[in-house]
Amino acid sequence: EKDTILFETYTQISMIIDRFFVTSGFMNEIAIYFPMFLLIEIPVQFLMMYGVLKYWFRETWREPKDMNYYPDVSCIITFYGEGEASSKSINSLTYQYYPGKIEILAIIDGAQQNKDTYNSVLSTIQKVKDEANRDIKVIPKWKRGGKVSSLNSGLEKASHDIVMSLDGETSFDNDMVYQVTRHFNNKNVVAVSGNLRIRNGWESVTTAMQSIEYMIAITLGKTGLNEFRVVNNISGAFGVFRKKVIKHIGGWENGAAEDLDITMRMKNYFRRHPEMKIVFDPKATGHTDGPVGFWELIKQRERW
Repeated sequence: EKDTILFETYTQISMIIDRFFVTSGFMNEIAIYFPMFLLIEIPVQFLMMYGVLKYWFRETWREPKDMNYYPDVSCIITFYGEGEASSKSINSLTYQYYPGKIEILAIIDGAQQNKDTYNSVLSTIQKVKDEANRDIKVIPKWKRGGKVSSLNSGLEKASHDIVMSLDGETSFDNDMVYQVTRHFNNKNVVAVSGNLRIRNGWESVTTAMQSIEYMIAITLGKTGLNEFRVVNNISGAFGVFRKKVIKHIGGWENGAAEDLDITMRMKNYFRRHPEMKIVFDPKATGHTDGPVGFWELIKQRERW
């Protein structure tokens, strides 16, 4: 009887597999697209690895120098539902090793229903103001308007020419501001994409997988692409811009991916100004928590 049940189960599974791979033409799809994968993806990977080696050799033999360039910056941090963890991002900006001015614009989206986040941000005000060359403005948006609305609100309030777009759940190395701002000493640099890492990489198998993914896709991938001036996306969690350029192209716009949208519109702007460029700096590092469970990861990627 057990053998009969196993046989029937095996037969049903075989029929499902046969229907999916053969009847649906799945194998035909593989036969069509796999050669394209070989023609496109593999050369791109070789290009990135060559770029990484090129970067490594240049940085290894380059003599370090201090350009004594410390422009004032405005950091737009968008918050929504981070609760007490919202103070991490603000504290990491407050205690930067940076002599220039840092203005923190904390935008709390949907502050009416996110009072824990709002109160947590308010509790950091005095600590920020106690530090030299640090200032904070808390801007509650009582009704939720979305991330793009928060970014544009911050852009209007920003006092300085260098503007950072940052996520409320992201914290930063204490030399981050210096690492990103030094690139703007070159007048042709209009944006810098920062490096992101998983902060809780040892918490579960899922976060360990994400940590490896971020290392390959962001740290190595963008480092390689940067050597050929083809950085493909300025992360929405960690991007730095010249304010006048962002305003010139109309600020952030609503869409499925506001970070990719702003990158593409900037690249379209470059057609009239080919000397302008976007750079990626692997030394400018932000840290974010990855979803711990597998299903939480699926939901996150579905949202993305």
